[in-house]
Amino acid sequence: MRLAWLPVLLALLGASGYAASSPSVEDINAVSDAYLQGYRASATEADAWEAALARDPNQPAVRERLIGWCSHRRFKDGNARDRLAAHVMFVIGHYPASPYASAAANMYLFSGVDGAVLYEPARKAWLAAVAAQPADGNILLNAASFLELEDRATSEKLLKQGMGAEPKNPAWHERLGQLYLRQTLVAEDAGAKYASASKALQELERASALMPTEDERLQIMGEDVKSSYMVDRTDKTTDYATRWLKEVPVGRWDYANAQH
Repeated sequence: MRLAWLPVLLALLGASGYAASSPSVEDINAVSDAYLQGYRASATEADAWEAALARDPNQPAVRERLIGWCSHRRFKDGNARDRLAAHVMFVIGHYPASPYASAAANMYLFSGVDGAVLYEPARKAWLAAVAAQPADGNILLNAASFLELEDRATSEKLLKQGMGAEPKNPAWHERLGQLYLRQTLVAEDAGAKYASASKALQELERASALMPTEDERLQIMGEDVKSSYMVDRTDKTTDYATRWLKEVPVGRWDYANAQH
């Protein structure tokens, strides 16, 4: 990937401080509900939502339903793939700092699936959004999430820059830890997998230490369990797993995860 733009971008980001925050549980639930509603919808419902957007395009929840509807149909339907790309581009261009542009929204494009002709404009749009509003940490987080899938090096550099500007903001450590944890899935050998898991645990624990509430810490405790297990810290694995299962009430969105 070309990184000629990065020094300029990082210099801009080094200006005034900016506050980034991961989406709240309420935001995640709202976005996920919209996505799942679209995923399960009929073609008739999708057409009605498209008509609603034609009347008023500034309806993030409606657009997220269509992202959900198009996401799994695009593998066999070129029209759905094109519609998905159009909705993704609208989100990037109009509300890139929103939870509806975050990782929770599942608004990803893949060059291997969707083709470079659809992926590249979205990649460039994210970089342009960051360059246009370098003081907006949420845009940086959302851009890093999108880029992580096919350009992990750039995603990591953007997250580290944000962390450098706000070392006490847990959002940066959390997302960097999650990036390292996902890198274990594509590690070339056991040594690389261990190194990534070790970095993931370090960043996730830094995030937990900076989080003001137990509810926030519980949201990443599953990652704490996985990363500590991968580096043979069974003492920490047992502690995190016990706390997670004990403190997550039955019926909460992550209770099933805690049981596993």
